[in-house]
Amino acid sequence: MVASLSCIVKPSENVNNYGTLFGEVCGYGASICEGIQANATTGTYGAYSVCNSTEQLSFAFNQYYLSQNKAGSACSFGGAAETQSPASASGACGSLLGQAGSAGTGSVTSSPTSAGGASSSSTQKSGAAMVTIPSFDFALLGVGLYVTIAAAFGAGIVLM
Repeated sequence: MVASLSCIVKPSENVNNYGTLFGEVCGYGASICEGIQANATTGTYGAYSVCNSTEQLSFAFNQYYLSQNKAGSACSFGGAAETQSPASASGACGSLLGQAGSAGTGSVTSSPTSAGGASSSSTQKSGAAMVTIPSFDFALLGVGLYVTIAAAFGAGIVLM
């Protein structure tokens, strides 16, 4: 996805600045960051919400850059961003990007079939990585608590 963008995070940018940069770029309008948002309460996730923070910030920078008709000053962010020549996505990658849509709000219903599609880059950072919070079934806790209390009272009556 990042290779297909015109405006990306500079590889030299300090990951500690990402929070401020996300606040700045996403503050330009809700549509800028729709493709990277994750809302566990509503179950709404952007197509790129699973990407690492560098990829997400690059996506948001590019969305703003495009919304400003690729104005040179729109890909600066205080020197944190740079332009690049975007690569055309093809094959499985092109299909997946097509499903995600230009705003990143589409539903990606398939996965890549080729192991060669993913690559690792030494310039990628993972500062604000996604966190998976395990779910807990409170109804099950209620039943377990009820059974424990009932057993305690039953044992108390037998001991009397």
